[in-house]
Amino acid sequence: MATTSDVLKVLDTRIQILEELIYSKDSSVNSESSTLKVVDSLSSVKQSLSGLATGKERIQALWKITDELNSNLTPEAVSKLVLTENAKADIILAEEDQLKSLAVLLEKMKGMTDVLDSQHTKGAPAVQEKLQPLTVIQLGQQERADQQSQETKQLLESYNNIVLLLSQQFVQWDAVMTRYEIAAKVREPNEY
Repeated sequence: MATTSDVLKVLDTRIQILEELIYSKDSSVNSESSTLKVVDSLSSVKQSLSGLATGKERIQALWKITDELNSNLTPEAVSKLVLTENAKADIILAEEDQLKSLAVLLEKMKGMTDVLDSQHTKGAPAVQEKLQPLTVIQLGQQERADQQSQETKQLLESYNNIVLLLSQQFVQWDAVMTRYEIAAKVREPNEY
């Protein structure tokens, strides 16, 4: 376990590293402020804030409220919060439908305990090794069936396109033949 002096040494080392990173010679900080240390800077900021807050009741009240808020947000404070009986009852009533459905499912499961505890379900792990090759075969067959379904779908789309094109061609031929028949006076224009 680390002693207090070890912890202080580690913290001091980390602060020095931070100061070197913040106030390095390559940074754009001017030479006067580069001599300041991080801890000194933080201390002066705290003193400035304290000086601004003295004599101003609203700011002091705000600091007190902030302290209370921080203390209430700790895990210990949250664990101390206790729901009232009315709040607990409201939560239960809000979840009433779900609780009833869970109760029905539990009763159904209780009725099926003889099936769940039967010799057939207990022997399932032993049969699993025999079922593994069948599962692989079934997956292969399913892949082939999916592939055939895709090929069939493509063939049907091609067939539909061909039938559509042929239908359009027949309509065009019929229109041409109708014009020739009308021109040759074999058919009347109103006659179909």
